[in-house]
Amino acid sequence: MQITSNTLIIGFLTNSLPDYKRRWHHEILKFTDEELELCHDQIQWMFPLHEESAFARTYPVLTPSVVEACRKSEEVKKSMVLAAERMSSFYGLGIDEPEIHKRWTKGSFGRPNHNLLRITRIIRSLRFMDLEVEAKMFHMFASKIGIQQNLNNRTFDYWDKALNAPVWESLR
Repeated sequence: MQITSNTLIIGFLTNSLPDYKRRWHHEILKFTDEELELCHDQIQWMFPLHEESAFARTYPVLTPSVVEACRKSEEVKKSMVLAAERMSSFYGLGIDEPEIHKRWTKGSFGRPNHNLLRITRIIRSLRFMDLEVEAKMFHMFASKIGIQQNLNNRTFDYWDKALNAPVWESLR
């Protein structure tokens, strides 16, 4: 069997193939918050996009045929929802606990960085999979905390574009 972007993305999201590091989707969902923070490539596998990342090139990208197949798969959609829930927990979205909100003001959340870019990716990837409601909820909760933490307008612009711009349009 020839391995293609279709095979890799759908296989990973349905737990029938691991990623390039031999990690399975269900294993990544069990990562601790510290593991999620330190690992910089799992997000591209959990939330695929149609463009290559400037930071990671070891994962497949979405094509129209992959998106069509994923949108038809309830198993893929379920995996995407589970991944969004895990990342919501990681970011403390929808939770009003000062301890979680402190994470946004320390280190990796205190200025524009990979975590804020990851939120853009998650919103966009959910939309590619026709999970508009989940994308809107993720955006709403991230924006609420972002406002509380006085994030810059550029961050909100990216999140808004991820939610509202045509999904195939580049945000760069």
